[in-house]
Amino acid sequence: MSSFKFAGLKDFENNFVKVKFKASGNSFQYSVQVKENDFKKAELPLQYVSSNKSAASQTGLSPVMRIILIIVIALLGSMSAYFMAAYICRRRKIDL
Repeated sequence: MSSFKFAGLKDFENNFVKVKFKASGNSFQYSVQVKENDFKKAELPLQYVSSNKSAASQTGLSPVMRIILIIVIALLGSMSAYFMAAYICRRRKIDL
């Protein structure tokens, strides 16, 4: 079994051409429909670009920055929980 993962052009459409991709096992087939004959260049992308990106990739943050952001948020949350608990404990001691 091959570990090759195809990352080339899949279905694509613009004003000039319509490309349909079909994979069957290890063979790849393209069906190309020319919409307008008077174009100079088809300008097909070399790789498939997914239109539905995950939320993590839409942020534009690197993995290291995401980890740092998670750590900062966790620290802020734990500090606020500590200070709220300390405030409640001090208040109960004064009221008694």
